[in-house]
Amino acid sequence: MNAFIDTSALFKKYSDEPGRDKFLSLLDEIDVIYVSPVTPVELHSIVFRKVHEKQILRKDALYIAKEFERDYIYFGKVNYNENLEWNAIRCIAEHNVRSLDAIQLASGILAETDLFVTSDKFLYKKATEIFTNVEFI
Repeated sequence: MNAFIDTSALFKKYSDEPGRDKFLSLLDEIDVIYVSPVTPVELHSIVFRKVHEKQILRKDALYIAKEFERDYIYFGKVNYNENLEWNAIRCIAEHNVRSLDAIQLASGILAETDLFVTSDKFLYKKATEIFTNVEFI
């Protein structure tokens, strides 16, 4: 099975937070993980925001960043191009989402995977309007 995984869910691979066990079990069923072109920026934003909020140590953030970078080379990547832009704009117009959520949804559309995975409640609700198989972690 191939899956598009948004950043909120993917972060669970690197952090011990609620839903992590469920996410890791789901990973056993996935052959290829597809991610959005904004995933690296969003993931690093999550990690270093947690450092600034003193939820994790900087050394742990650097470890997570390095682990993500090791994994990233194996992910299927949706390219940022005009097709992604137009699909994101359509998602904004039709589903009333913000820009980064629109990019995640448009990336999921272009990835043409079997499953869309998220840990964001709002994005989950919007994804169910678009995709037939959506998993909330």
